[in-house]
Amino acid sequence: MSYEDLCNYGCIEVITQRRLSNHLQVYKYQGHWPFIRYFGLEEPASSMFSLMNVIPHMLYIFGRVRAAVIGESVGSWSSSIINGDKIISKIRGIGHYHMNPWIIFYATTSCIAFTCSTIYHAKKTADHTKYDLISALLFITTGLFIAIRRIILPTHCSQVVIVSIFIIIYGLFSWRAYHMIHGWISFSSHMSLSITIVAITTVLWLYWIIKSIFFNMKSHQQQHRSSSNISSSSSCSSSDVIKGNASHQQSHIRFSSYICLTCQLWFIAAAAFEIFDFPPLYGVLD
Repeated sequence: MSYEDLCNYGCIEVITQRRLSNHLQVYKYQGHWPFIRYFGLEEPASSMFSLMNVIPHMLYIFGRVRAAVIGESVGSWSSSIINGDKIISKIRGIGHYHMNPWIIFYATTSCIAFTCSTIYHAKKTADHTKYDLISALLFITTGLFIAIRRIILPTHCSQVVIVSIFIIIYGLFSWRAYHMIHGWISFSSHMSLSITIVAITTVLWLYWIIKSIFFNMKSHQQQHRSSSNISSSSSCSSSDVIKGNASHQQSHIRFSSYICLTCQLWFIAAAAFEIFDFPPLYGVLD
């Protein structure tokens, strides 16, 4: 920390404490709320939380790489960490899931975004601000693409569509990032675009959740009727197997839909901290 930064921080801290002691409103200084610094970090809580967000994504990537290198399934590696037979069986069932490459891609962009966020909250400079905003835009743009990719089924004809969507989305992101690097995009414009992307992503996931639940309920009813017809012309054991498989698939899809819904609600709550502006609680949390 330079002498000038130390003087600015000291003056801001003294003024803020005096205003709080007199029950007056807390002001922003140079466009930022005043924070109490620890270990030289300008926003210690935000910096640490961002760093903690890197950890699960890094663990996921390392787990995938480890499974690919030594040739074992992700489930067998995860079973030593995660307790509960139901959760372990669900993890073992994603060995050749068509979304795996895109989930790894999403985890990679998440690591980039949260690393830039950690640096930005530790020390705010003009360059760190650009890195943080651009990486955040990359993060939510990837979230939008993942939602689109999940809705489009992995058929042969959809590969051209997926590649086209990928090129369009990340082409627009590159164009936007170029303008942000040169300072041609205002912060309000960036926030408006980010909120729009997050809203569209949320709507797409809600569509997938509703479609998954109701479509699979209808499919389950059709399978139940077909198994009933089979049971009238075949043994009871084959009918029980069909019913059991259909019931297991239905419960798995419903479980995934509820997990996705919970994540969307959590993301909305987390995004509220970015959208709504308020002074830091206890000079640390914002």
